[in-house]
Amino acid sequence: MSSVVPVTCLICGDARPIKVFSAPHDKWSRAIGWKHGATYFHCRSCTGLTQWPRMTEDEYVRFYEVAQRSEATGFSDDGVPEFHLEHKRVTAALKWEFFEELGLGEHVPAGSRVFEIGAAEGTLLTFFRDHGYEVAGVEPLARYAEHARSHFGLDVETGYFGIHSQPAATPDLVVLDNVLEHLPEPTETLRGIKNLLGDRGAVLVLVPNVETPVVSNANVAHNTLWSRRSLEAALRDAGFSVMGIVPGRPARQPHEWVALALAGHHPAPALADGPTVWEVRRAWFGALHLPAVKDRARKWLGPVYRPAAAAARRLPIGR
Repeated sequence: MSSVVPVTCLICGDARPIKVFSAPHDKWSRAIGWKHGATYFHCRSCTGLTQWPRMTEDEYVRFYEVAQRSEATGFSDDGVPEFHLEHKRVTAALKWEFFEELGLGEHVPAGSRVFEIGAAEGTLLTFFRDHGYEVAGVEPLARYAEHARSHFGLDVETGYFGIHSQPAATPDLVVLDNVLEHLPEPTETLRGIKNLLGDRGAVLVLVPNVETPVVSNANVAHNTLWSRRSLEAALRDAGFSVMGIVPGRPARQPHEWVALALAGHHPAPALADGPTVWEVRRAWFGALHLPAVKDRARKWLGPVYRPAAAAARRLPIGR
């Protein structure tokens, strides 16, 4: 007797996702006691990816309040490691270039109120403050929220965005920097942000790009991986008008989307086409499996590997 996997797309709610790949067992799955990596399903409607199975509620809380930034995952059980701070400083500077490309200053000028959901240790919020914005945020990992307060002097609350954790004043811009993919209900969060903003204000969203396969993006913490189409659709369904979407960092391998959207309805082009299930499978097979296949072939063939690989590349297969 066969069983039906109860998978529903977390982005658009479509109940027909198709399995596309399983990622390796890694430090993130080990941190919550899983013996397998993440498995993803492709949505034929929005073309985003949804993970199944997902963390239980207890695993979710334990992961984000303890395990995610612990010694078990290469960080620290105490403060914020310097290597992480340096990485965040570099990436925040790169992200700011994309924000400017999207016209952030035109739509949300300096002096506006910015609220970041998942502010982490506060690096990106500090960039906003240094550019003249009033800033605040919320972060579930207590020692990182404390770092934002004590080291950067930021107004960052410890907790989760929701009914019991709202900014004191209605913001002009809400920032979600690689946060939506972690949430069990990403579209509901976008709708909650729209309700908070009303008919004015903007949202700045960064999410992992499924169209550029990066193995580290396929992990148990990422409930969703996003195509351009799925991001546009989710923002529109929540009541936002997309002002622009650009591929994010790094330039040589743009593994995230960066989107700026305004609350309310403005003229917008048709939704972009998204990758098919076969395109996703083909692209991610190379990222996930070909390196391991090449490594096994190299060990098995020894000194014959290089000439054999060169000869294979000259074959007219697929040309």
